[in-house]
Amino acid sequence: MTPAAPPLGVIPQGDGRALAGVWAPRAASVAVLGDGTPQPLERVPGGFWAGDVSLAPAERYRFLVDGAEREDPCARARPEGVRGP
Repeated sequence: MTPAAPPLGVIPQGDGRALAGVWAPRAASVAVLGDGTPQPLERVPGGFWAGDVSLAPAERYRFLVDGAEREDPCARARPEGVRGP
């Protein structure tokens, strides 16, 4: 039986916490970059990365995939369009 994929994107949990998940099967490292220090995610089965991160409500963020900034393909809001954070 294949384990379920984590929720994708960044899902607010309240109290400045969020669940983050992204599919990056070839990545060596993935982190979430908000207004502060990058917060690493853990590799989980199926090529996914997931973790609990600290993000304020409506804080802009990007994923860092092998050190390169990438927008969230599953973002629930894009105030600056598809090329913005």
